[in-house]
Amino acid sequence: PPPAPPATPPPPHFQQGCFGNQAWAEKRWADTTRWRAEQRCEELFRTPQPFFHIVKHHYPHYFAGAALDGSLVHYERMGAMNVEGLRSAGVDMEILLKHYTFLLEATWRVVSPTDRMASAQGGGAGEQQLQVLDTPYEGYRKVITVFDMAGFSIGVGDFVRPRGTLRFKLDFLRRCAYVAQQHYPERCRYILFVNAPAGFEKLWKLFSPMLNEVTRKKIFIYGHNGADVLHNIIDPAQIPAEYGGYLGTQPDAQGQVQEARWSAPQESYLWNYVQKINSSPPPPSPPPSP
Repeated sequence: PPPAPPATPPPPHFQQGCFGNQAWAEKRWADTTRWRAEQRCEELFRTPQPFFHIVKHHYPHYFAGAALDGSLVHYERMGAMNVEGLRSAGVDMEILLKHYTFLLEATWRVVSPTDRMASAQGGGAGEQQLQVLDTPYEGYRKVITVFDMAGFSIGVGDFVRPRGTLRFKLDFLRRCAYVAQQHYPERCRYILFVNAPAGFEKLWKLFSPMLNEVTRKKIFIYGHNGADVLHNIIDPAQIPAEYGGYLGTQPDAQGQVQEARWSAPQESYLWNYVQKINSSPPPPSPPPSP
């Protein structure tokens, strides 16, 4: 039998993503409601994240600044992902995808609303009380994701091996893009691949057909000077120093200078929230379905 319609109407993001087609939006929202229940997204969002620090260590990714249009900016150093380090620490693909789902929830339920409040009040990360929303579907803010592919190696031998790091990284990219497209629609502003090695664009075309046309039109691939495009859409004060900006160049209260990966206010909101839930008892599990 077809799934029962969700108790709540589709959020505006789903209606926009379906171009105003109400029946389509309701179906997608019903699919997402079922997916959220299967993934226990609400429980995941409020449950301690024991692998959070491990994943952050072996896969550098972080929020840093905002674009000129107000979009959040998230950097992911895909080329620097240490796949063997993740595996040695017990992080497999499923754990990594759970981490990504948690990150999506926290983006729109903690980082974005807290950043909005901080900007309105003019306070820093350490001075802000976290703003935690009940759902990731409030507001209309979007995110620009910058995938830094420096160090990304393309080798045929690595790709064909079942446990090859290239296959692992591309599969992770594909599966993350699908989750974001299907269950968090109209949140992506752009996806920018910078420092992409020769041949990456052809390789990406093998994995991109599973993305819809709307998402594919938001993806741009640049070579070794690709980071320069960031200055067209982001103020230099909001760009990390490693990409030619000034974020992460000012000393903190102790006189220490930390790169934006660790010091950007937006990333601090995320770490503060993780510290909060990791020091609290987990929420009770829902009763099993009859």
